[in-house]
Amino acid sequence: MFGADFDLKLDEIQLIIEMDESRQNTQELVKKFEGMRKRDESFFFDVEEFEQITDYYFFKGKNKSALEVIELAASQHPMSAIFPIKRAQYLTAYDKMDEAIRELDKAAALEPNSYDMLVARSHIFAKQGKHSRAVSLLKKALTAAEEPADVHALLAEQFQYMGKYEEALKHHRQVLKVFFSDEIALYNVALCYEMLNQYSKAVDFFKGYIEKYPFSEIAWYNLGIAYARQDELKKAANAFEYSIIVDEHFIAAYFELGRVLERMAEFSEAARIYENSFEFDAPSGYSYYRLGNCYRNMKNPQKALSYFKRAIAEDPELDEAYIELSMLYMDNGKLLESIYYIKKAIELDNENPDYYIIASDVYKRGGLYLESEECFKKVFELGYEEPEIFIEYSDLLLDMDEKEAALNMMKKGILKHPDSALLRVVNAGFLYELKDLEACRKELCIGLEINPEAHALFFDAFPDYSDDEIILDMIKNIKGGIV
Repeated sequence: MFGADFDLKLDEIQLIIEMDESRQNTQELVKKFEGMRKRDESFFFDVEEFEQITDYYFFKGKNKSALEVIELAASQHPMSAIFPIKRAQYLTAYDKMDEAIRELDKAAALEPNSYDMLVARSHIFAKQGKHSRAVSLLKKALTAAEEPADVHALLAEQFQYMGKYEEALKHHRQVLKVFFSDEIALYNVALCYEMLNQYSKAVDFFKGYIEKYPFSEIAWYNLGIAYARQDELKKAANAFEYSIIVDEHFIAAYFELGRVLERMAEFSEAARIYENSFEFDAPSGYSYYRLGNCYRNMKNPQKALSYFKRAIAEDPELDEAYIELSMLYMDNGKLLESIYYIKKAIELDNENPDYYIIASDVYKRGGLYLESEECFKKVFELGYEEPEIFIEYSDLLLDMDEKEAALNMMKKGILKHPDSALLRVVNAGFLYELKDLEACRKELCIGLEINPEAHALFFDAFPDYSDDEIILDMIKNIKGGIV
């Protein structure tokens, strides 16, 4: 188990050594080139040396110098395809597609099956959104590649753009066979499984990977994500803990562990994890927000309030924190403060129906019925028409003594959701309050036919009627004596 990881470290060390040697060689070439140019001396470099110098300038952002080198290189090596390809790559980066294509046509005339030319042309098609054509070229490039894993990475990227996640997975896994510590490939494997909703396969993949490379914090992290998606929370928490053991600075793992612990109702432990992360990274608005959630669930409103305020101080656009502040103040009977914060949340996200639903409740509690009604209208404008909204809106209308409007709102809800047992039994309750016993019985009958246990929904909505003899008899008769 540990031998594989030891080999990984050796490979990484070797790679570092090779990269350092290559960097030193490139720097010496650049120094020689600039010295000769400064002294106006004639000079000659082979193709590979010119490539190194060109790439150095591009990497440093010295595009003008890079293009000058390309012109000189092309004059000394007119039969080499690489320099028109280099020029095409530069032009592609700046969206000068037509010019780039002309350069690649020159390269193709010199080397029709050049690996670099095929890849460069695939980049143009990719930028144009022609992903199928990019894939076709990359498949040709695969046969000419010295390092096929590089092409597999490009193919995977194109298949992801096309939404072909199964194909993308195949190529990401090919990349990992060669570059087994490639973090991008590991994350992309997880993303593909996510998009395919194949969480059990993700678990199997990352468990297998960890058997070979147990010190991969990325693999442990993604294993935790896959377990969490399957609601295997204890296993998810263990995976995130291992991820942190491997890399104690891995902030994302702290947050995911904290979120899982919150789902497990272990709020005190979740708070401890979030606070521990502050040792390695400055607290963000979001981290304060999560801490606030923990303390709210631990029935410590003062501490929750403090952290939510810290959250918006750190991140004034964190709308979720304003929502929590609004609800905390509402629970404490502080209407003005609650209204202030819900308005701030809506300013930041005015297309979230949940915010308007909360706002409607705030206004209703404060007796501001017209404002509450405007919120419900906005919810409908946003296309949110769940059964509960019709019920809450109707309840508001009843509080406003608009009985006819309330009944009409319930009718609209039933027309929208004719098979909703909840709407039927709640409507029955409203009708009972309005003394329309026959209509009440009819709605109860329909509701219980849809769901024989819907009487429980009725009593949840109208607990005061749990010992009402008329209602109990009505339900008993409908259910044939079984309540």
